[in-house]
Amino acid sequence: MARIFAVVTLVLEPTIASAQTPPVIVGQPQNQLVIVGSNAVVSVAATGDNRGYQWYFNDTNAIAGATTPTLMLADVQATQAGNYSVSVTNSDATLTVLNASINPYAFGTLGFDLFQGTFEKAA
Repeated sequence: MARIFAVVTLVLEPTIASAQTPPVIVGQPQNQLVIVGSNAVVSVAATGDNRGYQWYFNDTNAIAGATTPTLMLADVQATQAGNYSVSVTNSDATLTVLNASINPYAFGTLGFDLFQGTFEKAA
């Protein structure tokens, strides 16, 4: 009985996962001073591959459905005053943008300080 031998050579080549460009924030959200009942729009600008977004209210409360670069709050009420932040993610990194505050005020309760050039709540 003849024996047959075979030599098998396996060549293993490393697979390199395609790396994504991590997100980079190029435009921060800005603070908003809005009249109660009006709309507030806050946005972030970012670069990088396959970005995902999640907006938060007062740092820890994820806002349901707020998963785009722009957060639009309709008919803003006093209870919505606070800090809004956004996380920008992809498979390589997660960035959390600093807070932008939204401060609703009742019409007629804000005065302009001519010397300071700023708006202030009326006493």
